[in-house]
Amino acid sequence: MTDHHTFSSGTGSVVVTRAGARVAELRCGEHLPNVLYDGPAPVAGGDRLWPAPELEVFYEDPDDPQSWRSPPEVDPGTWTMTLEGPGAVLRQEALGSRMSRHVRPLEELPFDC
Repeated sequence: MTDHHTFSSGTGSVVVTRAGARVAELRCGEHLPNVLYDGPAPVAGGDRLWPAPELEVFYEDPDDPQSWRSPPEVDPGTWTMTLEGPGAVLRQEALGSRMSRHVRPLEELPFDC
């Protein structure tokens, strides 16, 4: 099982990671910066699956805004990643649900870099 995979997308690239089922990098060109936030743990950045309802999943106490947390069952979770066709499928069971995320790179970018 792979931990991450890089896909070509238009003139750039997309990096998908198994940890947190994240799109960790999105680059418009080979030597251009990552357009997604790339920070240290515990807020690793990128784009991830966001289960809902947020108050029930991400807050230990819905009345306390300071109680927000990212459930470790989701991020990093126990995701599997399989390469299927031009993309990746990430799956896991957590929080009483089956979760899946399909990531496929664009052949052309809908905007100029």
